[in-house]
Amino acid sequence: MARPTFIGNVIRRIDMRCTMNGSNKDYRITIAQDGSTALCRVYTEYGPSGSLKNGKEFTKSPVSEGLAHAEADQICRDKQSQRDAYTVLSDHAFAGNATLTPRPAPKPSPAPRRPQTSINDLSPASREVLATLF
Repeated sequence: MARPTFIGNVIRRIDMRCTMNGSNKDYRITIAQDGSTALCRVYTEYGPSGSLKNGKEFTKSPVSEGLAHAEADQICRDKQSQRDAYTVLSDHAFAGNATLTPRPAPKPSPAPRRPQTSINDLSPASREVLATLF
């Protein structure tokens, strides 16, 4: 089975790798969207690490973008839970064109600042404990 030919623009690609039990193999899930109909197809490719040689179209007909993402996520979960578990190397989303950079990860929100308390505001017992530490 040869690698599939994508129809449309790549909008998401998930790369996975399995190194368990002496394996060294890759698996790729790709979602391609047809620009004229906005329907998507899900493709899978696999082979030895660094060389995807085989693959197929996972969806038998074009599906909505939401369903394509759900199918890709399910394939990913299935690969992670099988005996030779795969790990996700990357999960890139593209804006309808595979040459664009992946969307950045969201910035973590800063931790809330705690108000500072003067040592004089502490109870005598707390001050005594702190005095023994310093």
